[in-house]
Amino acid sequence: MEWVQAVVEGIAPYLEGMGAGSYIDTWQDVELKFDAMPPSYALTMRSGESTVDTLEAVEDTKGNAGEEGTMTCTPLRIIWVSSRSQFSNLSIGYGCIKSISVRPVYSKLLNADADALKVIATQDGGVRYEFLFTSKDPQRSSRMFETVEGLHRAYSKTKMYRKVMARSPEIVDPQGELRLLSRETVFEKVQGVWNLASEQGVLGALTITNVRCTWHSVTSTNLNASLPYLHICGVRTQDTKYGHALVIETDKRSGRLLLGFRVDPIEKLERLADHIKKMWMTFQRSPVFGVEIAFEEFLAGPEKGKIRDETRQQIDPDEPAPEESPRAELDQNKQLEKPESVAKLSNEMFPWEASECYSHGQMRIVLDRQSGLAIGAPDPGEGITGRSTLRELIRL
Repeated sequence: MEWVQAVVEGIAPYLEGMGAGSYIDTWQDVELKFDAMPPSYALTMRSGESTVDTLEAVEDTKGNAGEEGTMTCTPLRIIWVSSRSQFSNLSIGYGCIKSISVRPVYSKLLNADADALKVIATQDGGVRYEFLFTSKDPQRSSRMFETVEGLHRAYSKTKMYRKVMARSPEIVDPQGELRLLSRETVFEKVQGVWNLASEQGVLGALTITNVRCTWHSVTSTNLNASLPYLHICGVRTQDTKYGHALVIETDKRSGRLLLGFRVDPIEKLERLADHIKKMWMTFQRSPVFGVEIAFEEFLAGPEKGKIRDETRQQIDPDEPAPEESPRAELDQNKQLEKPESVAKLSNEMFPWEASECYSHGQMRIVLDRQSGLAIGAPDPGEGITGRSTLRELIRL
């Protein structure tokens, strides 16, 4: 009954959110999920999450070698589902990804060497996991690399949509004007709002937009806060030692913060709280994550259609080596071991697919990839299918 427990734990944030009125926990971009049970829990997209690109016939080379699957890229994560069984699935949040690169691997699905998308990710800064994805169609490999890289880059550059921040120069400019995000619209700016974080209180201005609430001091723009609706789990008014105040509560993922604001008269305070609550509830029904890419942008230029083998984002060299994990060690048995005497042969000498050969006594032995056998080489000009018998079979 382990999967039942997993489901209960998984929906706990949703149940908590129901009690709050409209809060929905957004875990998709900050968690890793392996073979989630039932699959619908991890594979169902939350409100506002959409499919950016879908790639068929993609192999999870490290975890499910030889199995075709479908890779779906959303604004928050990478989803991979085996075509054989939905119970073999992955969900990789962009917030967990540390690096993206291209790596040559042996693909069991292709039965050949290929370039794979390599993703290094961590869960809560702990164990580092390695994921390798190989496309069955080499012509679509570049698209897979560029799609994932483009989405991860867009995600990394738009953290203001999804992160509670304070005392940041990114929130307001030196003139006290809000630095608007690309898809942000201001609905109301209220002057004379006291922040109750200190005993004296700090006078400032509160701005309500379609994606967040912000506050900044009128005397020092460095005293500020940005509260995305994505991480707000409660908006209410209540009596405090400072009088009747507006209280905004953030979720567990942002530290369970309680921020108090006061504005006079009380009628103005109630109206302000009601406006914030309506904007918050509207956002939960149709959230804006800020992650957008244009295919013509990141697929344009001289690198279009090419596989780039450089690392997209460097890992800090001071970080410790990856700890052992189910994916921390590549299965070396998937790599074909070749004796030192292997000599590369040209296709002109041997027209069949085998490309390795070595001597075995007086007989030349070649590798036939189709059968997975090392066989005696046929005479020049004679194909394998045209031979009546095999002189000797040596199973690899």
